[in-house]
Amino acid sequence: MDAKTSQFVSAMNSFIDGERRGKNFSNEIESMFSELYDEDERFENLQYALAMFGAGVTIEADEEMLIKELKHAKKIICVPNS
Repeated sequence: MDAKTSQFVSAMNSFIDGERRGKNFSNEIESMFSELYDEDERFENLQYALAMFGAGVTIEADEEMLIKELKHAKKIICVPNS
């Protein structure tokens, strides 16, 4: 895993674990995501969840959806090469 991907996974972990949350941090994650996976169809739901969380009033459902999609993205990203 390269350094940018590792930083992205670390940021996802921080959000999932509740260490850092909020719109500013989700914007940071969205920026990292865009740099790495913007056109990757496997992450369409994550892209949507990041946009929903970062736009306007954050509601609990948006946060839960973002956490779910971050966990799913981690499963895809962290699969060891075989």
